[in-house]
Amino acid sequence: VCATGYRGFDCTERECPVDYAWFGIVGQDHKQLILECSGVGECDRQTGKCQCTRDIFTGVACERLACAK
Repeated sequence: VCATGYRGFDCTERECPVDYAWFGIVGQDHKQLILECSGVGECDRQTGKCQCTRDIFTGVACERLACAK
């Protein structure tokens, strides 16, 4: 069992923040799933920070829409 915030075989990988998934994912109980980086980002396992895959998403878990530039 890894300490909170860590995962992996030897517990050296960091977990990233989670929030509701943005797109088309519903659990068997018909509730929206909660995913790392809201399902629209990549988790940096060394830092435990999300890198949002598109510029329209922002926030620690890519959970918000960014303001128009």
